[in-house]
Amino acid sequence: MKKILTYILVAFVALTVVSCKKDPGPSKLVGDVTYRDNQIPGVEVTLTSENDVLKYTTITDGYFLFENIPAGTYDVSCSYKGKAVDSYLKNYEKSDTPKSIIILPGTLHTRNIIIPSTEILDLDD
Repeated sequence: MKKILTYILVAFVALTVVSCKKDPGPSKLVGDVTYRDNQIPGVEVTLTSENDVLKYTTITDGYFLFENIPAGTYDVSCSYKGKAVDSYLKNYEKSDTPKSIIILPGTLHTRNIIIPSTEILDLDD
């Protein structure tokens, strides 16, 4: 009988620990897009994974914010005035590449995107 009660107690404790695990919450990605050392508004930043395509158009000062991103590996691309432009991540982690990012659950990721000066952007409007 004592052995059965011990097993029940261990099972109860194990279930309590598992059920108390905190959800890591949503992930976010923030940063800005720069071109020739200037932050550029109006750039569409796209994150593409096997399951999701997320888009955000930069606002004043080239700022972008993606919220509630599902965990996964995302390719990062940009377009300006409807035209795809070359771009790369300036500050990427060891697990990332200059063109992709791994989003972990419940984390805030900060990355800046550079459009190289070899791209010709018509900034007049």
